[in-house]
Amino acid sequence: MQAIRPVGARSASDRLRSRLLHNGVPKTEVVVRFYPLEKLINLEDGYTRQFKIDNLQLLLLQRAGERYCLQAHCPHRAHPLATASVESGIIQCPLHQYRFSLDSGAVVHASEEACHGLQLYELVYEGNEIGVMLEDLED
Repeated sequence: MQAIRPVGARSASDRLRSRLLHNGVPKTEVVVRFYPLEKLINLEDGYTRQFKIDNLQLLLLQRAGERYCLQAHCPHRAHPLATASVESGIIQCPLHQYRFSLDSGAVVHASEEACHGLQLYELVYEGNEIGVMLEDLED
């Protein structure tokens, strides 16, 4: 059975290698690799799981049929977001109630000092798995 890929999603094979451009001229070749996170059959609304790829901590969520991959800790004070509330495309850190857009990563509410936005990662579908494309961390 072939997995159905959402419109606009790219497969890992579509993006195995990318080139950094400087003024339109290839500068350095960067090898990117597909890192599988989960089998599609395991995803359902309410799904939350943290993943570690080398030193990178990622959080994979599914809410209201939408899937998101983001940094696993709040950029404000590095509190884990695994227990954060998610509603209407907004994730709220349980520690200081900072809120971030899951579409852009932008801060939509800060309860204390300003902080940078939430790092989001594009999800990629490869066969029956969902994952992320990252620079090859093994080189």
